[in-house]
Amino acid sequence: MIKNKLTLILALASLALAPTHSSAQETPSGQPAKSGSLSLMPMLATAQVETPSGYSGAVDVLFGQRNLTTRYYAPAEAQPAVGIDLEIGRPGWLIKPFFSALSSTKDAVAVTSSGSRSSTINNTTTTSEVGAGLKASVAIDDLTIYGAAGAAWISVKVKEASTTANTSTTSTSNTYQATSVPSSATTTTTTTSGTTTTTVQTTTTTTNDDPADLSTATTTITTSTTTTTTTSANDEATDNWRSGLFGVAGIAYRIWGRMSLGVQVRTLTGTEVNLSGVKGDGNYTQYAATLGWSF
Repeated sequence: MIKNKLTLILALASLALAPTHSSAQETPSGQPAKSGSLSLMPMLATAQVETPSGYSGAVDVLFGQRNLTTRYYAPAEAQPAVGIDLEIGRPGWLIKPFFSALSSTKDAVAVTSSGSRSSTINNTTTTSEVGAGLKASVAIDDLTIYGAAGAAWISVKVKEASTTANTSTTSTSNTYQATSVPSSATTTTTTTSGTTTTTVQTTTTTTNDDPADLSTATTTITTSTTTTTTTSANDEATDNWRSGLFGVAGIAYRIWGRMSLGVQVRTLTGTEVNLSGVKGDGNYTQYAATLGWSF
């Protein structure tokens, strides 16, 4: 009885230790695996974890001219402008997020005259702008054609220093006998705060045919008085972050490695600006050259 039990136990142990068909799989080297557990190693060795790819995009520096609305910003409506554009997204995206920051400024002098009134205006106009939108690009070899559109917010600051001069002139004439002229011709100038008065006297003597006979000679004294009143004023007005819509179109050519040169046209429309109670806009058309770097 005991002998039969030992025989059964040995038979079960021998069956448990024997290799099965599933454990005889070949390894990548062509050798059979030694056990069922070892047959899982090739699967573990060839498993890969996929990681997300990086970002790609471009940075462009802009140098150009911004043309503001003439009737609101003359004589400083044509302004030098600088800025930076950024596009960023995943490789292969046809449309990518687009961001920009720009600024422009100009000092200008305007002189006007009407009748006895003349004005000189020193004008400094500055704009600052940020924008966000979407950009689409098409690359043909080294040439890239692109367009972008989105929303922008612009600030406008205007400083004016004006000088206005009003001039008036009066003239009187008196005729005397040449032998009784009260005084000779004189020129005087007086200046008070904001007012300059200039008095000029001219003397004209008329004689008859006989220069030695002064009995009929006359002398005319004309007195002209010119008064110029000058007034000065300084004004500064700012309107911040007025919203509008922008559009961009441009081309860029790769000149070396990741560097490119290009040209760009940009417009801003739909803005409303209020400067010291005067309503206008911050709209413009801008032309610029670009220097870009892709990543």
